[in-house]
Amino acid sequence: MFCEEGNQGVRVLVNERFKEILRVRASHVAAGIRRSATLPQTHNEARKPADTCAGYLIHTAASCHYDAYLAPDCPSRPA
Repeated sequence: MFCEEGNQGVRVLVNERFKEILRVRASHVAAGIRRSATLPQTHNEARKPADTCAGYLIHTAASCHYDAYLAPDCPSRPA
């Protein structure tokens, strides 16, 4: 694992990364996930979920326009 279970800093980190994805920076978030997954103490089995997540972010980055969807003038924006 990349962090201890129950680590309070994780919530802050996840929220920061989520905001980056919403700002159309998913590829940057994916790169950070992959860098974290390559730390020397990370075993291949523990790395698989991180690689899956990073791959998803990279694969869908071009079609996920969260910034446009969340813009105040977006006609399909939820109320």
